[in-house]
Amino acid sequence: MHFKSKYPNIEIPEEGVYQFITSNPEGISDDNVCYIDGITNEYYTFGKIKSESKKFAAGLLDKVGFKRGKVTLISSRCTPDQLSYQLADSDSSILITHPDLLTTVTSSSIKADVPIFLFGNEEINGYKPFTSELIKDREIEPVTYTLEETKVETAYLLYSSGTTGKQKGVEITHRNLIASLVGFRKFEKDINSKSVLVGVMGYRNNKDATDTIFDKDGFLHTGDIAYVDEKAELEEILRTHPKLIDAAVIGYYSEQYQNEFPVAYIVTELQKTQSLKNEILNYANSKLAQHEKIIDILFIDEVPKSESGKILRRVLRETLLCELIDDQGNFNYISSY
Repeated sequence: MHFKSKYPNIEIPEEGVYQFITSNPEGISDDNVCYIDGITNEYYTFGKIKSESKKFAAGLLDKVGFKRGKVTLISSRCTPDQLSYQLADSDSSILITHPDLLTTVTSSSIKADVPIFLFGNEEINGYKPFTSELIKDREIEPVTYTLEETKVETAYLLYSSGTTGKQKGVEITHRNLIASLVGFRKFEKDINSKSVLVGVMGYRNNKDATDTIFDKDGFLHTGDIAYVDEKAELEEILRTHPKLIDAAVIGYYSEQYQNEFPVAYIVTELQKTQSLKNEILNYANSKLAQHEKIIDILFIDEVPKSESGKILRRVLRETLLCELIDDQGNFNYISSY
């Protein structure tokens, strides 16, 4: 069964990753600082990131003969065997690693004939920082992509942990990544550290594994079990109101009407007034069908959530029960529905 969102499709820009990241739709000045190193206090402005990335691209081309389709491997914490496999599978042309991982990278068990550079500013055992060796004065303009190319050109190659067998190189296209970034921007109020936006082209050099995760209709099978939660849809609508910080919806079963009705809890920094409650209620219900309409709104200082960001509806139901007892079962929304 297919479920389609009530919300319009997200418009995905038809461009490459670099062009999207540097498009600057908000008109932010290139002189604005966007990154500060908490240890060294070094910082980057938006303008410097643009310039340095173009210089880095020129350095890759001039120093190591880098060209379109080649791979730069950024070494993370892994065993020599895992790193050897990644180097071979990705056909990397260059390796950049953190100084703490240099021992692993230079292990005798790693068979790789690629230049190795370091993050940071110090040379260690003859291995030099990529910033001093690859970033010079020359800049080159980034490659541009057609819409069709963004769908099939790999932008990032991320390797799985290999818990179910050999590591898999997950290919993320330009369009995959941009779609995820646009999704994060669109729904940033609803996203937490545990949220995952899925978008992959397949596994590098592993057709069997790729065929396993995609069905004949092109749907990606993650192996996760999910359910459609109408309350979550109501919460998304409430959170679009500019006066709200957060919202949660639970069902209240009315013995009088022998039915369950949506009740919303809202978080706001404004004064908690009846007029604000009415404003939010009218705003949300104007976007809902009759059977979906929220019948009352209650103020709360903070929506209770688990460490993973999941709303603790049980706690809200207990709170609702306490309020119902305090109000002797005479909620306004029951009499006015």
